[in-house]
Amino acid sequence: MPKLKTHKSSFKRMVRLSANGKLVMRKMSVAHRARFKSKRAKQLSTQNIVVVGKTAKKLQKIAFR
Repeated sequence: MPKLKTHKSSFKRMVRLSANGKLVMRKMSVAHRARFKSKRAKQLSTQNIVVVGKTAKKLQKIAFR
């Protein structure tokens, strides 16, 4: 059976797997229309988020086949 290819667009969104096996990814829409966003909104959007639940399972299945 051939190897399955990694879903590149979702893999690019992922930052890493944490030590506990959780998915950590960047928030979306950081740079889009950034000049209209407040300073606080831009600061908060640079933080990473931990993906949990069904979304995490789906992304792990897609990216780390």
